[in-house]
Amino acid sequence: MRRLLLRHRLLVAAGLAALASLAAPARAGAGPKEPFGTLGVDEVYGLVRAGSASIFDANSAETYAAGHVPGAILVPDGNVDPKVLPADHARHLVFYCMNPH
Repeated sequence: MRRLLLRHRLLVAAGLAALASLAAPARAGAGPKEPFGTLGVDEVYGLVRAGSASIFDANSAETYAAGHVPGAILVPDGNVDPKVLPADHARHLVFYCMNPH
């Protein structure tokens, strides 16, 4: 049980680290601007605590089953079923995966 809990924490930490790496400021002349914004771990944490964000895990079902951010909704292969999206269109949608790109 302890080994499973440790693995879960490591996977969650990896997901949060991926979020943090996305929040790094873009360098001048580094290419086109990303079409979506990026958030740091602290920003995501604040949105979740305020209840104003929905979190989506775009990893495989196996990775999700092994460990995910608490409350995250699985959207395997980036296929977002419209039924899982919140009715509130002002709500923040946060997607993460273990892919660094």
